[in-house]
Amino acid sequence: MAVYALVVGINQYLGNVPNLGGCHYDASRMANVLQQRFQVKSEQLKLLLSEAATKVAIIAGFQQHLAKAKAGDTAVFYYSGHGSQEQMPAQWWASEADRQNETLVCHDSRLGVGDLADKELRFLIAELDAKSIKVVVIMDCCHSGDGTRDAGLIESCLDDQTMVNVRLAKSFSQRRTVDNYIFSETAKREGWLSDLNDMPEGEHILLSGCQDSELSKELNINGQRQGAFTHFLCTTLENTQLSLSYRNLLRKVKLQVRNLVDKQNPTCMAFKGANPDELFLGNSIQPLRLVVFTKEKQWWLDAGMIQGMQRGDEISIYVNSADEAKSEALLTSQLAEVQAEKSRLAIPNDKKALLDDKTTYYAKILQRFVPKLAVAFEGDQAGINLLKAECEKIVNDETTDLLDIVDINQCDYRILASDQAYGLLRADQAHFMFERIMDYHADSAVQILQQAQHLARWHNKLALINQNSRIPDNAVELVVNYQGDEYIG
Repeated sequence: MAVYALVVGINQYLGNVPNLGGCHYDASRMANVLQQRFQVKSEQLKLLLSEAATKVAIIAGFQQHLAKAKAGDTAVFYYSGHGSQEQMPAQWWASEADRQNETLVCHDSRLGVGDLADKELRFLIAELDAKSIKVVVIMDCCHSGDGTRDAGLIESCLDDQTMVNVRLAKSFSQRRTVDNYIFSETAKREGWLSDLNDMPEGEHILLSGCQDSELSKELNINGQRQGAFTHFLCTTLENTQLSLSYRNLLRKVKLQVRNLVDKQNPTCMAFKGANPDELFLGNSIQPLRLVVFTKEKQWWLDAGMIQGMQRGDEISIYVNSADEAKSEALLTSQLAEVQAEKSRLAIPNDKKALLDDKTTYYAKILQRFVPKLAVAFEGDQAGINLLKAECEKIVNDETTDLLDIVDINQCDYRILASDQAYGLLRADQAHFMFERIMDYHADSAVQILQQAQHLARWHNKLALINQNSRIPDNAVELVVNYQGDEYIG
């Protein structure tokens, strides 16, 4: 399915609105990510910067450009600029406790045309949803506030001193009438102009740079003015080797934003049944172009922990990109050591002669290494038979292949079926790790296997090691007090 995108970045504003410095860069970078990693064709992407981003042009971007998408396609609206508020018409006060619209400030908003209100955006999204187009909205702006645009200095992990601006314009004081909204004629015809509770709402995912009560920051990062949210969103999408769900993508971005700026928490919200656990833009991400090179008589891959690589991953190596496209691999190799942004290869001795240390090669991931948790079944045969039946379904699914079913004397954990209940135990202990799951049936067998999978993921995360850490192994001592006893580890 195709992806259509409307990308807006506004640095310069008409009227009494402070200009910004990083929105053009944000929008251009997002457009590049969509084209490079998600194969959005040039004719499927519309980029509006400052003077081009008038209110009329943004509305047309929805109704004329994004509307070209077909049923099942995805429409992306990205906005980087000022957010603000405006007073609502009195007829709608019952629908909003604060009697305010949250708004996006267009290039010409404050010359009398008004901002693009959240109700208008909702209407535009509903029009797309009516055609069964999947809608994703990404906004790096403030959604509410007191109308100030503060600036200050913070200590940054990327720069010694980083000027922080807030993407919040003063509230629009001129109250519009109901006839001045883009949906007024439709609302009159359908009978919901006086009661916005009956206004159509389209299914969509919203990725927002901050919560409603917070401010979205722009700052200098590595010498470039840009939004904190967009920077980390694009960085994550540029570097990931794995497809991410909307929810997991925002988790990664949120942690990075919170480490850089205060009081800004990106959010992921799903409306009208949209699923935040679906893969971002429908799993259309393209593989990273990986490069293999030599340094100090060792062969390296230009991807590491940041890109999700793990020791034991297997790659195919190609002489050029044409060979990669035709799947004619020169050789395969596993990763012997994974650092932050590069990985050392374990080239087999009988294959080293195939590589020329003056040549750079291309690579792609052949197989990801995922350690398995050794689990044994014991107890009532009826319960074990159900476990085996459900386990067959799981291990045939490569996305959840985390368990290795072994004999009782080879296991790390045991699943005990007894007294019409399932319980999970360590191999050498007698107490259950979680509350037991009652009854022998397919659902309870799935639940106990999911508990084991959860443990497997935890063990895999626990095994991750930063090879370049400067913290000594014994530098941190953890003391846990449990029922009066002290444990040190």
